[in-house]
Amino acid sequence: MLKIAAYLEEADDDPTSACDILKESGIHYAVLKNVWSDNICDISDNGCGKLKKILASKGITPIAIITRIGEIPANALSTQNPERAFNLAQYFRTPYIRFQIGLKTTKHAYVEIDEWLARITKLSISHDVIPMFEITNDSYITKPTELITILTKHKRWKLLYDPVQFILKQNQDPFVKYWTLLKQFVVAIDVRDLKIGRGYKPPGLGDSKILQTVTDAINSDYHGWFFFEPSLGKRHSTALTKGDTFKLALLAFKQYGEQHGSSKH
Repeated sequence: MLKIAAYLEEADDDPTSACDILKESGIHYAVLKNVWSDNICDISDNGCGKLKKILASKGITPIAIITRIGEIPANALSTQNPERAFNLAQYFRTPYIRFQIGLKTTKHAYVEIDEWLARITKLSISHDVIPMFEITNDSYITKPTELITILTKHKRWKLLYDPVQFILKQNQDPFVKYWTLLKQFVVAIDVRDLKIGRGYKPPGLGDSKILQTVTDAINSDYHGWFFFEPSLGKRHSTALTKGDTFKLALLAFKQYGEQHGSSKH
């Protein structure tokens, strides 16, 4: 079976309704990114307590905290405070945290990035979590060869792979240029799609090669997660609610997985 989790806000803006939709869809794991319109790290302690009770009452297990920490110019990474994220990971008992490793800047920042990676590695060991970063269109480092060097040196770090990021502003094949070279470092794949010039689409109807990526992951004996993030809702279907559109996209994805060998997991 595929290990599927869903970004909570993708099912519904209200966490209680979102949990209900996940359960109806057969999903028992959630990725915590934006809750009540704020990033999880910006939610108050009372809000986090309320969210934890909702998740527990609905039988939904959070598995990843998605922070915005590190989404600043790479030469300024030393100013970031990751403690809140680690405390939340312990509070929600999530095994993964996503940090970023710096955005584009005209200044040289490889030393700062290396220090940031080492700093997070040390904290992640003491908190028993796995740090992961995501390559985005605005990342300071995007070349696969440089990413391989980083991930080989800082072995605890892993990748959250989102193929949509590679086609946001340019027409390229992320499967060939990124996935085939970096898949050994990937622990989670964002399942979403985008049609260049036409916006987000259900998985398989865009240009990100997401279904090709999923098929190769399955055939490569990939044991990581699939983070369902269709980015649909009313932007793409005014006749359906956000939750209904989510369920339809998930059904199509599950059927695809079953047809392409997911039973081997």
